[in-house]
Amino acid sequence: MRQLGEVLIPLAEEFLTGKPDVESMEWWAHKRSGRGAGHQLHFDLDEVAVAEEGTYPHPLVSVVLYLQGCGGPTLVTDVRVADAGTGGAAAKARAFLCPPAAGRLLLFSGDLMHGVCPCNVFDPDVPRTTLMVNPQPS
Repeated sequence: MRQLGEVLIPLAEEFLTGKPDVESMEWWAHKRSGRGAGHQLHFDLDEVAVAEEGTYPHPLVSVVLYLQGCGGPTLVTDVRVADAGTGGAAAKARAFLCPPAAGRLLLFSGDLMHGVCPCNVFDPDVPRTTLMVNPQPS
């Protein structure tokens, strides 16, 4: 993880030109069945702060590292956390798809709504495996 961080932190800082330096990284892995299951649209948020403080802290940037090239594509919209409650923001959204490919790295602004589209590819022996990293400000 340390070696991965040594690669990802400079990439995230380059992506975040003019924004705070990265101090730490939150990371987790997903391994979804090869049955084409998706993941609902969501924001990466600190759920404790949302529940206890009513604030919506999000990572500086969201990073997805595809460890295997199967399953549905990641859908990233242009709906931001700050705009989500403005009524109709999602209906007017634009989006892009990033299909999985082993070794592919996806970076996008940490305040964007995103998810995984279901797909009709059925391969129960090859799960969709990703490592997500959320660089946090210093």
